Amino acid sequence: MSSYCMLFLVVLVALCVLPESIVGVCWETGCQLNSWAVRGCGQYGMRDMVSRSCSGGTIYTCCDY
Repeated sequence: MSSYCMLFLVVLVALCVLPESIVGVCWETGCQLNSWAVRGCGQYGMRDMVSRSCSGGTIYTCCDY
């Protein structure tokens, strides 16, 4: 398993196990295309925690802390 996959799994497990007061509110964007002028979580006032490739772009996990 690649280190990227391992990191993704660790973050995913942490987000599922830890209480919301510790990890905050997190959600995943749809596929944001590489051609878009604005991508990522900053436009929602959130932080990019994890990103992964999708067809022609990137899917971001955004958290509010």
